[in-house]
Amino acid sequence: MTTKHLVWATMALSLLLVSGCASTVPMAVYQPRETSEIQSYFQNGAAIAAIEGDNMLALAQIEPVTIMGTKYVRLWLLVENQSNEPLLLEPMKCARLTIESMSNVRRLGGKNVGFKPVDLVPASPTAILASISNAQASEAILSSIGAALEAGAQRPTTATTRDAQGQHVQTTTVNDLPQKQQAILEARAARAASRAAWYEAFNSSVNEGILRRNTLFTGQGVNGYVYFKVGFVNQPRQDDRRYRLTLALPEGEVVAAFDAIDGE
Repeated sequence: MTTKHLVWATMALSLLLVSGCASTVPMAVYQPRETSEIQSYFQNGAAIAAIEGDNMLALAQIEPVTIMGTKYVRLWLLVENQSNEPLLLEPMKCARLTIESMSNVRRLGGKNVGFKPVDLVPASPTAILASISNAQASEAILSSIGAALEAGAQRPTTATTRDAQGQHVQTTTVNDLPQKQQAILEARAARAASRAAWYEAFNSSVNEGILRRNTLFTGQGVNGYVYFKVGFVNQPRQDDRRYRLTLALPEGEVVAAFDAIDGE
């Protein structure tokens, strides 16, 4: 058994011992692709997309999971309302998920045949709550995503000194956490550009566990999981898989692509 497989097996066994239910341990890691609207962040094994619109901030993560023998793709979504008007968040309507192949090639009958994208259907929160509790989902969010965002927010700045020829001379670590915290207060318009600001948004939002319909007033945020049932669909291999997330925002749709990457 490889080191990677041993790690996943240990995590799955730990969760079973603690919760007494089926494992919801992620089976792969999917890294968001950076665009002009999307920033990609990777910390402590968590790959997170930061999406900032004119009137809202969204953070998202994608991971396949299995609950009680049924395969799902779990979307963690945080939405913060930065507008002056109330925002109705309906996760089952505002988020769409599609499975694609990164290479679009598979072997069938000795021939290369392209994969067709598969649109996944979101499961109702009530159906998911029949298998896992809000407390379990909230704890999973805090221990994985919350810990990753906190680690990024508290990471000191590293400054590299180079000589006239551009050669590396010295690397200096600056403990500038207080200055970063002050910068959050002074530059809220640049939230998605700062890992500290992302953690602040997470820390001040309501962790619902399983995300449901919410009205968000100015400055309010909420986060939680949305589950998409995979069903019996013909999927690309894990290492050739892309999840395309479409978020319907007040100012229009934003599409984020999450590509498979090697796990740690």
